[in-house]
Amino acid sequence: MQKEIIERIKNQLDIVDVIGRYIGLTKKGVSYSALCPFHTEKTPSFTVNPSMQIFKCFGCGAGGDMFEFVRMYESVGFVEAVEILAETAGIAIKQDNGVEYEYLMLNNEIMEYWLDGDAVKSFISERHIDHGLIDTYKIGYCDKNRLLLPKFENKAQMMNELGLVYKDRDGYHDRFVDRMIFPIIQHRYPIGFGGRTMIGNAAKYINSKDSDIYHKSEALFGLGQAKTDIRKNKVVYIVEGYTDAMAYVTAGIKAVVATCGTACTKNHIRLLLRYADTLILSYDNDRAGVSAEYRTCLLALKYGVIASVVRIPHGKDPNKTLIDDGPAVLLKAAENAIPFHIYYKNLFSRCTVKERLRFFSETTNAVKYIQDDAVRTVITDEIYNTLGIEKPHKTTITKKGNPAGRMITIEQQAIPYLFDKRYRSKMLKIVGPEDFVENHDLFLEIINNDQPNVNDLSVKYPKYEQYLYASTQISLAKNMDKLYAIAMHLRKRTLLREMYALELQMASSTGDVAESLSQKWQLKHDLLVVLSKLNTEKNVTHIVDGWKEQ
Repeated sequence: MQKEIIERIKNQLDIVDVIGRYIGLTKKGVSYSALCPFHTEKTPSFTVNPSMQIFKCFGCGAGGDMFEFVRMYESVGFVEAVEILAETAGIAIKQDNGVEYEYLMLNNEIMEYWLDGDAVKSFISERHIDHGLIDTYKIGYCDKNRLLLPKFENKAQMMNELGLVYKDRDGYHDRFVDRMIFPIIQHRYPIGFGGRTMIGNAAKYINSKDSDIYHKSEALFGLGQAKTDIRKNKVVYIVEGYTDAMAYVTAGIKAVVATCGTACTKNHIRLLLRYADTLILSYDNDRAGVSAEYRTCLLALKYGVIASVVRIPHGKDPNKTLIDDGPAVLLKAAENAIPFHIYYKNLFSRCTVKERLRFFSETTNAVKYIQDDAVRTVITDEIYNTLGIEKPHKTTITKKGNPAGRMITIEQQAIPYLFDKRYRSKMLKIVGPEDFVENHDLFLEIINNDQPNVNDLSVKYPKYEQYLYASTQISLAKNMDKLYAIAMHLRKRTLLREMYALELQMASSTGDVAESLSQKWQLKHDLLVVLSKLNTEKNVTHIVDGWKEQ
């Protein structure tokens, strides 16, 4: 790239403004902070330094200038990151030669060479896909009149490196022959291609091989076209096939992507969670599809997300549904996606005890990767409740004086503070009866009694006797930070439960679907705003009036 162009971009754009377009930044002294977009965290460790024009995450180690941030966030190469920022700055650029750029330009030239809407219209029509999507996705066709080697013979080695041709002892040969072409466009250029046979070849689909600019474990068909809609609604549908993605768009759902001949990977999940907080899977309903769906849901769990699953009537794939039943049926199935654990409860209820235990073991193990304690607690509760399995006593911190050194829950840690009027008044500024699930009745008994008596409560609630007596032996923390942390954990846990309950309602919306979903999305948005504030706010006086001791 031209060095003067890069310098002009640096002079015209401020890194705070650039990063602020992607994530929310909070000013902290001379710097800005945020939750890192490149890994899961509950305490902000991502910092932007405006004087040095750099960013740094002290959690995962990511760092660099504005070009590096855009490269990482948009999952593009350096060339495309520069182009994105140049476009933002209103600067026209002229490219210099470079390996990455040469690959992109060759792919772009080949995409234009293969473009032929007339050749694929018949195929698109048979699948009831909107003809306008031929241009949207730059769908092409490679027949014997559009072979690459006669046209780009002097670039055979580069095409081999990109997986567009292959080489044997007889020389180079075209790979994508008699195939409908699906470019995998990232930002504005194709990084690779998928090809579907039009003459019944043994391999129905083939794809570009991994190269310097294309990695199947990271690439997603349609992401370049769907990114705006995904960001807008914070929802993304994931499908297995290119035509399945186009079927959804035809039905009216634009926020859809497809994997490129590979299973969904952790790289795909991490990439999509930069733009969305809700993942909805719509895979084939055969054994392989259900298995892939299950593995993807487990991956999502590790990032604190309960993915949902679309179940289309009669086990059809999205494109087959569009053909046989029309867009309304596909749209209805998509809008009634079922949260992962609910769907698999129904599925595994028909399985053997061994298979059900495997599901339980794998899901609970996946949840252990979630870093946020409250999110992990809520999702674990959901899994236990859905499968009808009694949850073992949740443990957190050992307290001195607790019988036999047993562990006590976060609710039990809060109980001792409720016996002290001064601490109780502070705690009740944040928590309420809805925040105590395991100890709801006990909580109400204590706060409705000016002088709660341990002996009386133990008689009335014998199941609480052991830790009621133990709690009186625990010395209360002298600083308010400990009490605040417990109260905020309880409040956040309740908000998360409300959010997941809301998602369940959204998954089973009936009647006026559009109006119902619109109202529920607003409620979910409001909950997420509060949760975000709880995640990032450390100074209690900014949230709870009167908390700070006078």
